Amino acid sequence: MQKEIIEKLNNATISKKEFKLLPYLDRKIYKETAKKRFSSLDIHLDKKHIDWKIRIQANNDFALCLRHYINKNLPYLKKLEEIKIIELGSSLGAITTLFALRELARFNLLNKTKIWLLDIYKGGLIETKKLNFNLDLIIKEGKFGKNFNTELLKSKLKSANVSEADILKLPKNLPQFDIVLSGFTHHHLNVSDKELACKEMERITKKKGFIGVGDLFFTYDKFIKWLKKHKGERDKKGERVPYAVESFIPILKHTLFFKKSKIQLKSVKDYYYVFYLRKN
Repeated sequence: MQKEIIEKLNNATISKKEFKLLPYLDRKIYKETAKKRFSSLDIHLDKKHIDWKIRIQANNDFALCLRHYINKNLPYLKKLEEIKIIELGSSLGAITTLFALRELARFNLLNKTKIWLLDIYKGGLIETKKLNFNLDLIIKEGKFGKNFNTELLKSKLKSANVSEADILKLPKNLPQFDIVLSGFTHHHLNVSDKELACKEMERITKKKGFIGVGDLFFTYDKFIKWLKKHKGERDKKGERVPYAVESFIPILKHTLFFKKSKIQLKSVKDYYYVFYLRKN
């Protein structure tokens, strides 16, 4: 049954009944299909990619959550000797982290920021550290500003700590973080694992720290359009990029997975939502 659903997802022929089953598929299917997709998706930070505009817009909205948090907690953040930031599910280019660093630079906090990047596919993390992606395009399209210190950003990425790991069971040697990000990753989890991922985010966050989540959300009709749009997705070699299983929950249910933090800001758009919490 599950293999049939995956085949139908690849062909954009999934039924409404099967769509409702997606949040309850085996976690192994989610992990396997995600790893397969993101190890072959080499052009997702390209202006020609079909999701480029929504990717820039969504991560910019996510970054505005961090701006809101920094504005409210600036005296506290300025007192810290070091600001530790981690992105869970960062993939190639760590675009959510880049937008977060833009906001930290806005408040002159970039210099004391230390970065951790975590993903189930280590190859993308290594390439990010090597700057083997179109960073200049993201800086331009993301409106980082003429005075943005690009060289400082590059040095921060090159020195980032990387970890190949599952967001459901984070490495024990991770420190506590001031800023924890998960940008548009949780839809690659079934509903039970979404809750586990939220608990892990909360566990590694310092008291008073920022927890930010951005995720996709579709009705059935919009999801079918989404699948059809990605049906012809190709990599640089012209080979089809495999689809990774996704499932969606409304923002209210998502925020309620966090038990030790208080919601501060949320925003719901056509295909996605973003929100952040402050750890109690």
